[in-house]
Amino acid sequence: MPFAYEDFKEALLVPAHLASNFPAFRLTAVVPENFRALLEKDHFSEVIPLKPRDADFFQLPNKGLKNSLSKKGFDLAIDLNFKANLFSSILCAASGARVRVGFDGQEWGQFFNYLILPREASDSKSKFRALLHYLCFA
Repeated sequence: MPFAYEDFKEALLVPAHLASNFPAFRLTAVVPENFRALLEKDHFSEVIPLKPRDADFFQLPNKGLKNSLSKKGFDLAIDLNFKANLFSSILCAASGARVRVGFDGQEWGQFFNYLILPREASDSKSKFRALLHYLCFA
């Protein structure tokens, strides 16, 4: 989930759409601890709140967090941050998911194997709808 509050609110349509159209999916959200209360709990099988101790000295995901994510056996990881965010890009790569999706234009593209380029999408909601469209979910 995005780290920017405004984008976070708009990004909620992604798990809502996935949960309603694909009820067999098990969705996990990795969110800043202070955003946890904003989530619709019934959309997720697990919510992993990020705490300050989850970052190392360089403010990157620590080894414990990366190891914990890699053991979960994810099939798909989606970074919903529009702006390049090394922390979330590393988490996406550390997930061990075979398909890792990010938004095109992110400077950390090497962490993803599928990049979304929302055409003519200017606002956050349009970008998230484009993501769902490209993933054949909309």
